[in-house]
Amino acid sequence: MEAVKQKILGLFEAVPELHDWFGGHYEVLTERRLVADGRTYIPDRVMLHGQQAIVVDFKLAVAADKYREQVRNYGAQLARMGYEPVTMYLLFVDTQTLEQVV
Repeated sequence: MEAVKQKILGLFEAVPELHDWFGGHYEVLTERRLVADGRTYIPDRVMLHGQQAIVVDFKLAVAADKYREQVRNYGAQLARMGYEPVTMYLLFVDTQTLEQVV
């Protein structure tokens, strides 16, 4: 348990954006289904503030194009739902890095 706690604390130190994202400023949707075009999308975390949407997918492994494409699909669905702007991120827990997806 202590090792997990230290890993989470280290993640908050390494990725300053997490303080804002987990600070209670957003309406948070975790693993909510987005259904469109006969497909189901389930982003790890969507944060909403007015019409702004931030989507974050958590990964353990290193960056890969398939992960970026996955997050882009989430963002596209949120944009179709009327959210603007939509900002997309991949958060790599093991390496404690954040990548904005464009």
